[in-house]
Amino acid sequence: MPDKFTRTFAERLDKRGPVKTAEAADGGRGGDGDGFVCPGRKCMELVRDGIELKLLVGPPASHDRYVPSADKLFKSVAALGPHCVGVILTGMGDDGVEGAKAIRDAGGIIIAESQETAVVNGMPGAAVRAGGREPGASSAGDRHYLAKL
Repeated sequence: MPDKFTRTFAERLDKRGPVKTAEAADGGRGGDGDGFVCPGRKCMELVRDGIELKLLVGPPASHDRYVPSADKLFKSVAALGPHCVGVILTGMGDDGVEGAKAIRDAGGIIIAESQETAVVNGMPGAAVRAGGREPGASSAGDRHYLAKL
């Protein structure tokens, strides 16, 4: 995603939804109920720092196929344990499939947007084909399913 887009996208999400959302900053604190958009041309991870969660935002590694990388983020989330949720929304390619598997293997939940609502079904479709969609998440009910978690 272009770097100018991610900041304004985060601001728009913050204004339009109930979740406090901001563009992520390196070293920022992650918390319950907060949403973050990874800055353009960067990758983001979530790590435990004592009892807090900390955002690591930086340049992509040479092996990162996509920037930002859902796989990199999801793998870092999986390392936090079984109480994690990953959501794969519209997007091209298969980014997120490997990270989704890591979250599922850690005991977490992965939700992929339905084909009916995805503008581009590449990422969520790849997750569904890989077994990533949770029972109970449907095209009309994804937000309701998330709210119950």
